[in-house]
Amino acid sequence: MEGMIDKYMKCTGGGRGSSSATFTAQEQLQPPNLDPKDQVNELKQEIDMLQKGIRYMEIMLQEIQSLRNTEGVLKNANKYLLEKIEENNNSVLDANFATVETNYSYPLTMPNEIFEF
Repeated sequence: MEGMIDKYMKCTGGGRGSSSATFTAQEQLQPPNLDPKDQVNELKQEIDMLQKGIRYMEIMLQEIQSLRNTEGVLKNANKYLLEKIEENNNSVLDANFATVETNYSYPLTMPNEIFEF
Protein backbone atom coordinates (compact mmCIF):
# COMPACT_ATOMS: atom_id res chain seq x y z
CA MET A 1 0.00 0.00 0.00
CA GLU A 2 2.88 2.35 0.81
CA GLY A 3 4.32 1.76 -2.63
CA MET A 4 1.07 2.78 -4.28
CA ILE A 5 0.88 5.94 -2.22
CA ASP A 6 4.49 6.79 -2.99
CA LYS A 7 3.82 6.28 -6.73
CA TYR A 8 0.77 8.52 -6.50
CA MET A 9 2.73 11.20 -4.68
CA LYS A 10 5.49 11.08 -7.33
CA CYS A 11 3.00 11.26 -10.23
CA THR A 12 1.05 14.15 -8.77
CA GLY A 13 4.09 16.09 -7.73
CA GLY A 14 3.92 14.99 -4.12
CA GLY A 15 2.96 18.40 -2.84
CA ARG A 16 6.13 20.03 -4.20
CA GLY A 17 6.00 23.76 -4.15
CA SER A 18 2.92 23.81 -1.97
CA SER A 19 2.76 25.19 1.49
CA SER A 20 0.74 22.25 2.82
CA ALA A 21 2.56 19.71 4.91
CA THR A 22 3.07 16.27 3.40
CA PHE A 23 2.17 13.21 5.41
CA THR A 24 3.98 9.92 5.36
CA ALA A 25 2.13 6.84 4.17
CA GLN A 26 1.59 5.55 7.68
CA GLU A 27 0.11 8.86 8.84
CA GLN A 28 -2.31 8.87 5.91
CA LEU A 29 -3.54 5.34 6.63
CA GLN A 30 -4.20 5.90 10.31
CA PRO A 31 -7.65 7.23 11.19
CA PRO A 32 -7.76 10.56 12.97
CA ASN A 33 -7.68 10.35 16.74
CA LEU A 34 -11.27 10.34 17.91
CA ASP A 35 -12.79 9.97 21.29
CA PRO A 36 -13.97 6.46 22.07
CA LYS A 37 -17.56 7.76 22.10
CA ASP A 38 -17.14 9.17 18.60
CA GLN A 39 -15.63 5.92 17.37
CA VAL A 40 -18.55 3.98 18.87
CA ASN A 41 -21.03 6.33 17.21
CA GLU A 42 -19.29 5.93 13.84
CA LEU A 43 -19.32 2.14 14.20
CA LYS A 44 -23.03 2.24 15.10
CA GLN A 45 -23.74 4.30 11.99
CA GLU A 46 -21.79 1.84 9.85
CA ILE A 47 -23.67 -1.09 11.38
CA ASP A 48 -27.00 0.65 10.74
CA MET A 49 -26.07 1.28 7.12
CA LEU A 50 -25.02 -2.33 6.64
CA GLN A 51 -28.24 -3.60 8.25
CA LYS A 52 -30.29 -1.37 5.95
CA GLY A 53 -28.38 -2.74 2.99
CA ILE A 54 -29.07 -6.29 4.11
CA ARG A 55 -32.79 -5.49 4.55
CA TYR A 56 -32.93 -4.00 1.07
CA MET A 57 -31.24 -7.13 -0.31
CA GLU A 58 -33.79 -9.30 1.48
CA ILE A 59 -36.64 -7.22 0.08
CA MET A 60 -35.15 -7.50 -3.41
CA LEU A 61 -34.86 -11.27 -3.06
CA GLN A 62 -38.51 -11.48 -1.98
CA GLU A 63 -39.54 -9.36 -4.96
CA ILE A 64 -37.52 -11.56 -7.31
CA GLN A 65 -39.16 -14.68 -5.89
CA SER A 66 -42.59 -13.07 -6.24
CA LEU A 67 -41.85 -12.20 -9.88
CA ARG A 68 -40.72 -15.77 -10.56
CA ASN A 69 -43.96 -17.10 -9.07
CA THR A 70 -45.99 -14.64 -11.14
CA GLU A 71 -44.06 -15.66 -14.23
CA GLY A 72 -44.92 -19.31 -13.59
CA VAL A 73 -48.61 -18.49 -13.12
CA LEU A 74 -48.65 -16.43 -16.33
CA LYS A 75 -46.92 -19.17 -18.31
CA ASN A 76 -49.46 -21.75 -17.12
CA ALA A 77 -52.36 -19.40 -17.88
CA ASN A 78 -50.94 -18.75 -21.35
CA LYS A 79 -50.57 -22.47 -21.99
CA TYR A 80 -54.16 -23.10 -20.84
CA LEU A 81 -55.52 -20.32 -23.05
CA LEU A 82 -53.59 -21.57 -26.08
CA GLU A 83 -55.06 -25.06 -25.55
CA LYS A 84 -58.57 -23.55 -25.36
CA ILE A 85 -57.97 -21.61 -28.57
CA GLU A 86 -56.82 -24.77 -30.32
CA GLU A 87 -59.89 -26.65 -29.04
CA ASN A 88 -62.18 -23.90 -30.30
CA ASN A 89 -60.45 -23.78 -33.68
CA ASN A 90 -60.68 -27.57 -34.00
CA SER A 91 -64.35 -27.60 -33.04
CA VAL A 92 -65.13 -24.85 -35.59
CA LEU A 93 -63.24 -26.77 -38.27
CA ASP A 94 -65.02 -30.00 -37.31
CA ALA A 95 -68.38 -28.24 -37.53
CA ASN A 96 -67.56 -26.84 -40.97
CA PHE A 97 -66.46 -30.24 -42.23
CA ALA A 98 -69.57 -31.83 -40.77
CA THR A 99 -71.86 -29.55 -42.75
CA VAL A 100 -69.85 -30.07 -45.93
CA GLU A 101 -69.80 -33.83 -45.56
CA THR A 102 -73.55 -34.20 -45.06
CA ASN A 103 -74.20 -33.30 -48.72
CA TYR A 104 -77.61 -31.76 -48.21
CA SER A 105 -79.16 -30.75 -51.46
CA TYR A 106 -81.17 -27.63 -51.43
CA PRO A 107 -83.11 -27.26 -54.66
CA LEU A 108 -83.31 -23.79 -56.05
CA THR A 109 -86.80 -24.34 -57.41
CA MET A 110 -89.82 -25.95 -55.93
CA PRO A 111 -91.28 -28.93 -57.80
CA ASN A 112 -94.31 -27.96 -59.78
CA GLU A 113 -97.01 -30.14 -61.33
CA ILE A 114 -96.66 -28.40 -64.66
CA PHE A 115 -93.41 -30.08 -65.53
CA GLU A 116 -94.48 -33.55 -64.53
CA PHE A 117 -95.21 -35.97 -67.41
